[in-house]
Amino acid sequence: MKAVTTVVALILFGSTLGANAQFERAPDREFRAGDRGAERDRGPRDRERDQAKREAFRKGILEKFDANGDGELDEDERQTAREAMRAHHEEMRAQIKAKLIEKFDADGDGELTGDERREAGRAMHRWRHAKDRKHDRRHRIARHLKEQFDTNEDGKLDETERAALKSHMEAKKAEIVERFDADGNGKLEGDERVAVKEYMKAQRESRRLDINRDGVVNEQDVQAAVTRVSEGERIPDFNKDGELDALDVNELIEKVKNHSN
Repeated sequence: MKAVTTVVALILFGSTLGANAQFERAPDREFRAGDRGAERDRGPRDRERDQAKREAFRKGILEKFDANGDGELDEDERQTAREAMRAHHEEMRAQIKAKLIEKFDADGDGELTGDERREAGRAMHRWRHAKDRKHDRRHRIARHLKEQFDTNEDGKLDETERAALKSHMEAKKAEIVERFDADGNGKLEGDERVAVKEYMKAQRESRRLDINRDGVVNEQDVQAAVTRVSEGERIPDFNKDGELDALDVNELIEKVKNHSN
């Protein structure tokens, strides 16, 4: 690992500036692009759910602001709705600002300035990316299962394929219960649930560290990460500083060391 660290340092010396500049210019773009890809893979059921949500939202707006009960919003009612939504947004902004000040106002002056503002910005950046990653992860899992069980390759799951997927999920669940059901009562409770969460967390971390996707976490993943960064490609935000850059490779080195021990 010492040799790898030396190689990494030499390579990063020439690549850090270019990689940093690219990621700093548009760190969100990478995630938004992934979301657009996920959006293209959404199936008819996803669109039906979205349409149902839009209809429910429209119905709620009408019930609240359609004063004359004609089933439509006239200009006065629209203006009332806009003002109410604007007031709601302002209230939410005030609540978020208060929470940020409470957490990051180190000098207690009631405002965020300098380092406080930057730290709060990085925290918000990490939070937004965490939401994006979670959203994208769900779509990746859904796409993987769809590809795995769509045996006739028609782009959707028919009744037989859904039954196969259901059996697969039930088998996975039974496997987890058998592995972590310490008291043998057929269900997971208390410390057993905690153990399952820790196991799943460790599995997710292993997948994050496995940069080259060969099923093993080792020095080759560090080399793969160096290559990606030098070519301006994305790697996970391993040091959780809100930036995707060469510094994350250094953190990956430490994580690979700890994973191997």
